[in-house]
Amino acid sequence: MANSRRRLGVCGGDCPADSDNDGICDTDDECLGELDACGICNGPGAIYDCGCSDIPEGDCDCNGSQWTPSMSAAERAVQTRTQMAFVTM
Repeated sequence: MANSRRRLGVCGGDCPADSDNDGICDTDDECLGELDACGICNGPGAIYDCGCSDIPEGDCDCNGSQWTPSMSAAERAVQTRTQMAFVTM
């Protein structure tokens, strides 16, 4: 019975190297390094306002809230403070 992946140091295995020590042979490894919190190989991590992405165009926060013409200035101020509290946490 053959293994579906070649492993370094496995009897009968033909893996020449595993440079990132993740147990997957470099010739079979989709990421030589580490996946970040966003699933990107050697990526920068969750660096945007919403973690792995920025606030979408037209939205005013990461929850999809949008400014509406009927919002009073006080309502917009509350929403802005809520957004800033979310972003800085």
